[in-house]
Amino acid sequence: MAILTIFLLVSLKLIAPVDDRVVILKPQILFDKYELSWYSIDYWMNVFDIQNKEIVKRQVYHETGNLTSRFCRECNNLTGMRKPLKRETTAIGRDNGMSIYPSFVESIEDYYLWQQYFYKGGNYYDFLESHGYAIDPLYIPKLKNLKI
Repeated sequence: MAILTIFLLVSLKLIAPVDDRVVILKPQILFDKYELSWYSIDYWMNVFDIQNKEIVKRQVYHETGNLTSRFCRECNNLTGMRKPLKRETTAIGRDNGMSIYPSFVESIEDYYLWQQYFYKGGNYYDFLESHGYAIDPLYIPKLKNLKI
């Protein structure tokens, strides 16, 4: 039964093995977990068990201008994270105070490390605000109004 299911998925082109990468066909979109896209961001957020994924995705959208900002493209920084002084990090440097990562995957991993260090549960918007995540006083209302 399992072999028949795999055969059907491959013949219907719903999955496709490519080298050592996980490749899944979404509706007419080839998904590579190492290429920056919303599909790969979802994938890595699940891998690292990011809490409050929908809010964090809003943060990524806002911080990167929908994956187009210079810090996103050149520094692989998806969340506007600054390089920490005390906690464990995956950042390898700084650019104007913002963390630089080897890839966007490490940016997501660093957000996970940040959550593990600081987030103890509760309303995530309240947590972000009380923790002073952004200097913009309208940061939380902007996140809440984003449609992604």
